Amino acid sequence: MVLTPISQKVVGCKWVFKTKLDLEGQVKWYKARFVAQGFSQIPRVDFDETFAPVTRHQTLQMLLALANWHDWHVHQMDVKSAFLNGELDTEIFMKIPPGAKGQNEEVWLLHKALYGLKQASREWYHRLKGQLEGLGFRRSNADHGVFTKIIMEKLFVIAVYVDDFLLFSGSIDDIKAVKLDLKKCFCCENGDWFALE
Repeated sequence: MVLTPISQKVVGCKWVFKTKLDLEGQVKWYKARFVAQGFSQIPRVDFDETFAPVTRHQTLQMLLALANWHDWHVHQMDVKSAFLNGELDTEIFMKIPPGAKGQNEEVWLLHKALYGLKQASREWYHRLKGQLEGLGFRRSNADHGVFTKIIMEKLFVIAVYVDDFLLFSGSIDDIKAVKLDLKKCFCCENGDWFALE
């Protein structure tokens, strides 16, 4: 917490609550997300760029067709609270949320991207790109949402859509190894594998 800066705009915040239901309509779990009210951010003051690439629909169709043709394994992963992994490069001050302790003149200085900030998805993408490149993946020039790596002379492809990944490989052992590497970098949930028949 810091004292409210005189010349800086302070972004608001709020809690968003959701109830997740199962297929029978029963409550599966309750979800609470703390978000910034990014609509009050000023372009070229609080943020510069907001664009973050995702895998194009046509690329995904091509990858699924290749997976079917070559009998690749296709697995899905999801990163929990993905935007919180992004590092902010500008000073963003936010009001203290309801229920948190603090004085009237104090605000939070954010170091990590938060859902609702205009630049959150871009900062997350930069962090993800850096981690994948650190694991030996190369970003595709044709589609910046796709990352590839050659493992034991076999192609491994990761298609990224914000915080969801599709992993394509002819080797299930390679998929398991990459999943473990990703779990060391981010808090991930394993999704189901897809049977392409």
